[in-house]
Amino acid sequence: MKIVLTFFLFWVVFSGKANASQWEKDVLNNVAKADAANCAQYPKVSNLDEQFLCEDLLIKVSNSLYKNWLNGGDRAAKNQSIAEWWLMEDSSSLKSPLIKLHLAALLGQSSFRNLTKQREYARKYLFSNNELIQGNAIIAIAWVGNCDDAKDIIAIIKMEKEGIAEEAVLSLLTLLGTHKSVNRLTVISGDLKRDSLKKFIEKQLSNFG
Repeated sequence: MKIVLTFFLFWVVFSGKANASQWEKDVLNNVAKADAANCAQYPKVSNLDEQFLCEDLLIKVSNSLYKNWLNGGDRAAKNQSIAEWWLMEDSSSLKSPLIKLHLAALLGQSSFRNLTKQREYARKYLFSNNELIQGNAIIAIAWVGNCDDAKDIIAIIKMEKEGIAEEAVLSLLTLLGTHKSVNRLTVISGDLKRDSLKKFIEKQLSNFG
């Protein structure tokens, strides 16, 4: 069954794309490996071994998505592939939140016109109990969100969860822009208890003089 699903994935994506780029091939090669391990349902997997395996395989998919995405090749074709992969459902690992949130972020960076669905999707996972998924949602909302999402990002910063709060700081800088973010982060920093987070914010603010 897994072989059939993998074949189906490649048939759908490469249909009409005989000259697929190496970037696409690398991404889909990693997707096929994740599909073979039945990672499409992550994080709903039955045991920790499967969870760790799928996390590793899905991170490899994410890395291949970003690798060489900005450099060289036909950018329009890459954006088209990302838009198609965003719509992929069936039994593909591309529908996993770990991957779909990255696809949303890339669509945002590509100046995709209507990001309403991507924003709604990212917002669903901003407070996920899975830190990998939550981190990806925070990254995505930076690119597909709007000023109304700042309150949730600020709430996440104030939780002071290590790693996640730092990601939220970077997200806020992208979401609101430098001027508005600096003012808010300066106020927030004064109320924080974790010294490492305060120092992280100070470092980010120092970049803007």
